[in-house]
Amino acid sequence: MREPVKRWQCRGVRLLAIAWIVVTPYGFAAAASASWRVRRAMARHYVPMLAAGWTGVALLVLGAFAVHGTARAPLLALGAPLAGLSFWSRADDGGGGGGGGSDPDDDGPEDDGVDWDRFMGDLERWAAAQRQLVRR
Repeated sequence: MREPVKRWQCRGVRLLAIAWIVVTPYGFAAAASASWRVRRAMARHYVPMLAAGWTGVALLVLGAFAVHGTARAPLLALGAPLAGLSFWSRADDGGGGGGGGSDPDDDGPEDDGVDWDRFMGDLERWAAAQRQLVRR
């Protein structure tokens, strides 16, 4: 005879817990970024906010890999939303997303002492010589 399934062992509860752990960091970050007041408060308290975020990541890692039994659920439940604070940055490239910093190639020409036209010509001649060696 089959034993009755405990409430926390059914498939739906496990799927809900996995969804909480996976979706909550991004949902929390998206909700926080939607309000200029929250963004301003987060910018004012950047270091403690970032520390709380990385503490959330540590709680997730502990709950997922190190702790077993009933103690893992609170670690995962608390760590997931806090982990959403771990990937914030003060930098604003003004582009509205992506990137994160300026491209070093976009800084304009620099006098680095290299004749790039000559270098590229030498590189093309070397590549052609290598192709000739492979054909033989």
